[in-house]
Amino acid sequence: MLRVGLLAFLHSIAFSAQIYNEPVEFTNPTQSWLELRDENLTRQKYDYTCGAASLSTIFTYYYKIDQTDEFAILESILSGKGIDINKKEHSIEQLRKKVSISFYDLGEYAKTRGFTPIGLALDMENLAKLQIPVIVHINVREVEHFSVFKGMDSDFVYLADPSFGNIKISHKKFQEMFYQREDAKYPGRILAFVPKDRAKIEPNQAFMHLDNSLFMVYEIILDRHL
Repeated sequence: MLRVGLLAFLHSIAFSAQIYNEPVEFTNPTQSWLELRDENLTRQKYDYTCGAASLSTIFTYYYKIDQTDEFAILESILSGKGIDINKKEHSIEQLRKKVSISFYDLGEYAKTRGFTPIGLALDMENLAKLQIPVIVHINVREVEHFSVFKGMDSDFVYLADPSFGNIKISHKKFQEMFYQREDAKYPGRILAFVPKDRAKIEPNQAFMHLDNSLFMVYEIILDRHL
């Protein structure tokens, strides 16, 4: 397999806190659990748009590219397939039956925005070494799904998932979903995006922050499709 060197962006975050005995008045409202769950990600609007929403998450919140919302990406990809999603005769159910978005489709769109798409097959050990967000292909109860991998620690894999939001999943459960190839050496599939002109891109390093307080969702995944 051709080894591809991915652009590694180092992430560093520092913060400090003090405890006061006196009353404190907050000038900004505290974030709710729902806000934290959905922070810096695009939620998919329909069950067939997880790929477009995942790409939107990376482009919008990590690479800070304008006009890369889910609809814009979906519209561009489907227009290339001869499907006009703005036509009233295309109902949601009709689109669900006709639409099939692949890594190839997402990669072709990325090229139009100045990025080089890189599709790789790899295991979790090498996935953990990546320092940029990538789209991962996973399977949940025979349902194909795309999600955004942010990183992993010794216990959990962290995803910006277009269906569930910012979540963490145990290594064992994620491996079951991620290892879909018969090749034991390269059992998982990802799609990475590298800007052609790196000088013009200043990634949002805070996007890669791993929050261990995130909702642990694999119990729910057992009973509900992503």
